[in-house]
Amino acid sequence: MPLTVSAYVRAWERAGSRSALLNRRLIPGTCVLETLSIAARPDLRFIFVDDFGHATGFCRRRVCDDLTPPDGADGAALERWWRMRGAFTTDELASAWMQADAAFTDLLVAFVAQGYSQALGDRLRAIVNTYSLDLEIGEIYVLPQDLPALLARNGSPLTPLSPQPRAKRPFDFASPQGRALLARWLREANQPA
Repeated sequence: MPLTVSAYVRAWERAGSRSALLNRRLIPGTCVLETLSIAARPDLRFIFVDDFGHATGFCRRRVCDDLTPPDGADGAALERWWRMRGAFTTDELASAWMQADAAFTDLLVAFVAQGYSQALGDRLRAIVNTYSLDLEIGEIYVLPQDLPALLARNGSPLTPLSPQPRAKRPFDFASPQGRALLARWLREANQPA
């Protein structure tokens, strides 16, 4: 059951990408975001959270970090932040954040009211890819319904690593062991080769 809009925002306000909600577990409704580029966190190819509302909250937090100067940052950190944004004025960044924040709020309102749909996933991708400076979203999978597409596009945790053929086993998302295996596989995909 979805949370309220303000509860999703609060869940990501303080912790951001260090949230305990990030890449921990897979449950029915889990939303998996495939990132295409992420300068600040290249170790996050797959981001998964409990539902689409949390995925929206994660993306909102990341875009906020992109477009607003860090609070309480030391001089070197603030200088680094501005160096990456040198092509923009303070007013341009503030305006972009206001537009992005309004778009994320509208998206959360729609999700809380009607649940997930592919159209909402497309809106999230468009918002992030329009406003973020270092995060680009590719595919969005909501499990278990999008599990076949996730496995078809990225392989399966059940694919044997050895060249010896093994009988194909269907992936069982209903099994806690199967979900744990898939979560581990997604986390391992985040590790640099």
